[in-house]
Amino acid sequence: MHSVENQSTVFDSWQPARSAVAAMQKYGIKPEERNYAVWFAYYTESNANLKLDLDNLIKKDKHIDEHACYSLYERYIEREALSEKIINAGSSVANEIRDIMNDIESVEEKTRNFGIQLAAARVELDAAEQPSEIKSIVGNLSVATEDMEDNSKALEVRLVQSRNEIEALRIELEQVRTEAATDALTGVANRKTFEAFMLDQTEKSKKTRKPLSVILADIDHFKRVNDTWGHQTGDQVICFVAGVMQREMPKNALVARIGGEEFALIAPDLDARKAKVLAEKIRNTVANKKLIRRSSKEDLGQIAVSLGVAEFNSSEKQSDLVARADKALYHSKNNGRNQTTIFDDIKAKAA
Repeated sequence: MHSVENQSTVFDSWQPARSAVAAMQKYGIKPEERNYAVWFAYYTESNANLKLDLDNLIKKDKHIDEHACYSLYERYIEREALSEKIINAGSSVANEIRDIMNDIESVEEKTRNFGIQLAAARVELDAAEQPSEIKSIVGNLSVATEDMEDNSKALEVRLVQSRNEIEALRIELEQVRTEAATDALTGVANRKTFEAFMLDQTEKSKKTRKPLSVILADIDHFKRVNDTWGHQTGDQVICFVAGVMQREMPKNALVARIGGEEFALIAPDLDARKAKVLAEKIRNTVANKKLIRRSSKEDLGQIAVSLGVAEFNSSEKQSDLVARADKALYHSKNNGRNQTTIFDDIKAKAA
């Protein structure tokens, strides 16, 4: 009986994992580590806010795709992990500073005691009459001086060691800061950085009245790439497109991965027409590149991207700007793909 109960407990502990896999299959989400982490957290109820958001999507019968999983992972899982790293590194710095301050206080106390010994020795020397007395006083001073030198050397070594440890922790914190700002797969900015940069640039555009445009890009038929060649090759394609956009972006611009196979380019000082020229350059570079599968050297065929462009209007919110660029992107998708659309052109045709 005891064995059966233990076996039942083991099966129960596997249930969240099975449910996570079943959910990914149900919604057609590829079994990547991030996607699994989101659903596993949901079924284990280890993150209340993530569960609440995902419950809302399910109740509203919203389409849950890799983009939704990516956002949930970044918002609730990745940020918590990075916060924990920052807290741990910060605690280590605080502990190291506390320890070195204790060492310094200890040496300061010994220095004060040494000063007291010197003052006492001066009085004793003034009163000494016999050579033996003088010799004894000098001997005691010599021992005290050697102890002081040892303490000073020990503190010097400890300070050097502490400096090295704090520098290592500074580098670790810098790495965490970089991780917090970049997409782990491609190395371009992540959605959080995209949103912060967008807010900063829209405010600047309002003040300077200089143009600001956003280009959204989405890899065409990306699911087919994954289904045909596998997820590792899909990641290779994502990195390729990210690399093209980063190489082509103008000075002071930013490229970010904001979804599974979706990217954004924020282009300060470019109006919509100039941004479309840039978008077309990106599109043509991607379309004309012959990609080879790393593992087998097979030709992957043509990889294409659809793009949407919108120019900032000072009376709108940044979310409105992104929404308009998104509409332009899906206009490109729905009208044959592998093309660039400016949002204002959709409005003009409709009129």
